[in-house]
Amino acid sequence: MKKIGSILLILLLTMPWASAEIPSPRPSGDFLDPAELTGVPGVLLYDDWSFTDPLFGDTDLYFAYRYDPPRDLDGFIAQYQRRMEAEYAYPTEMTGVEGNACLCFGRGNGRNFLFYDYQGFMLLLTPVRFGFVPWSPAPTSSPTPIATPLPTAEPAPTVSSGEWRWVTVEVDCPNCVNGVCPICRGMGYITLYGQRVDCDKACPSCKGKGTITQRQYQYFP
Repeated sequence: MKKIGSILLILLLTMPWASAEIPSPRPSGDFLDPAELTGVPGVLLYDDWSFTDPLFGDTDLYFAYRYDPPRDLDGFIAQYQRRMEAEYAYPTEMTGVEGNACLCFGRGNGRNFLFYDYQGFMLLLTPVRFGFVPWSPAPTSSPTPIATPLPTAEPAPTVSSGEWRWVTVEVDCPNCVNGVCPICRGMGYITLYGQRVDCDKACPSCKGKGTITQRQYQYFP
């Protein structure tokens, strides 16, 4: 009997799963950015939004990201929940907050909130301490400008030479209208979970100017 017991012990110790390591859980801030499904990066509106989670009663500082709404909202929600579960082991819970539908998900002490139909866009709230890193598309090389060929008919017209230059221009802010904050619509506050949260009336992207500065490549004859 002792000999048989020794053989069984050796077999158990040499089984492949006996030495397998349990994978470490993902960090709380490692989850699917909605931008990966929409293809449009989110816009950081606030990096210090103070908010109290009504479930845990903890007040935290949150990142607030704004996203353009998906074309197929139902398809977006189904795909987002499926990928969060399969790729990130992050189950989501559909709920409503003060009449605003959202997906809640979290690990340990703290939760993330994705309001997928909030005043015409999507709003993601994630605790700053989670260290969420937003998705960004792979950089693409800028196309080399090609000068338009001159007509070959005779006689050839006299054309002055030109050049392409980078210039700084002012364009309308893509995240607001006339510099008004897109979240509170200029009211200076919003309501979440029955709690009034102060909000800057000015758009955080353009600081209330209504325009932003861009660099454009233009041709000068």
